[in-house]
Amino acid sequence: MPNIPALFRRHHGCMTTAQLVANGVTRRSLRAMQATGEVVVIRRGWYRHLGVAVPPEVLTAVAAGGVLSGASALAIHGAWNLHYPIVVRAARIDRIRPQAGIQAVALREDSARPCDGAVDPPRLAFRVALMTLTPEEIIIVGDSIVQRGFLTRSELRVIAEGLPKITLDAVSRIQGVCESGTETKVRLWLESNRIRHRAQARIRRVGRVDFLIGQRLIIEVDSIKHHTGVENHQGDRSRDQVLIGRGYLVIRVTYADVMYRWGEVSRHILAVIRRGEHRHEPAAA
Repeated sequence: MPNIPALFRRHHGCMTTAQLVANGVTRRSLRAMQATGEVVVIRRGWYRHLGVAVPPEVLTAVAAGGVLSGASALAIHGAWNLHYPIVVRAARIDRIRPQAGIQAVALREDSARPCDGAVDPPRLAFRVALMTLTPEEIIIVGDSIVQRGFLTRSELRVIAEGLPKITLDAVSRIQGVCESGTETKVRLWLESNRIRHRAQARIRRVGRVDFLIGQRLIIEVDSIKHHTGVENHQGDRSRDQVLIGRGYLVIRVTYADVMYRWGEVSRHILAVIRRGEHRHEPAAA
């Protein structure tokens, strides 16, 4: 008998009868676990183990009649989380029970893509994301996928084949250099304003900075994940002090700045650039 909790954890907390049987669980054992309450039915043919935590969005997708897909599934795999409606894929739209906070999707080629796992794998999830996201959102999620090594840029282009030009253009702008969705949003703003920059530029004796504009203007994008806590906070300030001492200008922006206050924050950045302060060479030391 396999380790049942470990088995469910490998499948994001939800499994089908077919998956359980394929992994050595007999139907008799399954009925026994149901009788004791160890395993409960989510919907016909789908189960969860009460001793294993299930991401709420996975449970919602399965209970609604489909599987988690698109950007929602990519976030489960570790990509940037857009925190948008839960994307639920099924063979047919009418198999998904309508409810608030769910975006239902069915692919034309679903005859070759059964919904046999609670969370779609990255390739399929990205195909669905291309159908459900705006061009900017595609670039943000695509950057995250490539940067974290799930898929390559060439693989993403293959997945996008046959889709509209606006989608193909978005995929072509995926670089995979930026380390967070907020960094990608800043990159897209710089590109849209035709501001020449280098992303993840390396500065001698300091290391990489998120963006270097001109010779000395640095923009650092502080994600919540990597820039909170006393140690990280002090480390960021110590780097800033070294950079400023060498003649660089450092502008540090937060998640809230990028997501909710960018109109105001970007005006300050443009003011520095329009004054030409980014062009001066920093000190050589």
